[in-house]
Amino acid sequence: MKKNELLWMRFVQGENEALGELYSELFEPLVFVSFYLVKDNDVARDIVGDLFVFLLSVEVKERGAKWKEVNTVKTYLSVAVRNKSIDHLRKTKLHFIKTEGLVGAITTEDNPFFSEGLTLLKDEEKEVFQMHLDGYKNEEIAEKRRLTEKTVRNKLSLTRKKMKTYFKSLLIFFA
Repeated sequence: MKKNELLWMRFVQGENEALGELYSELFEPLVFVSFYLVKDNDVARDIVGDLFVFLLSVEVKERGAKWKEVNTVKTYLSVAVRNKSIDHLRKTKLHFIKTEGLVGAITTEDNPFFSEGLTLLKDEEKEVFQMHLDGYKNEEIAEKRRLTEKTVRNKLSLTRKKMKTYFKSLLIFFA
């Protein structure tokens, strides 16, 4: 069994010092995971710190039921940090689809990847997607584009899938 997994087992059994050792081992890699999403080193450090404070706050008798089956601690904690980072973005309304005005920032020359991703879309998909980003409701888009509302939903769904695939390919390229 690996060192991190042994430390995790000791922590789950009630040895809080083992969590301190895990913190020393994994803090910086976990900050990197969070920073990738939130783009702010201080916020990323806070998110990781808060996760460890939360872990420590769970009573020993509950730890076994919650975390006994964790096989790879680094992966488990990375996913937890990722989820907390996404929650932070949601709370601060920084994710691009819900934030008004950020669409302009995304399509500027400073963000060529978004514009490049749009080139993967057909003209009608681009127009529907842009209207969606501009804040139009599906029924408004359907009316203006002379489509059914279901067609608009389908086009938006396909567009999101294409953009998601494109951004995943960028992650693989830059990893």
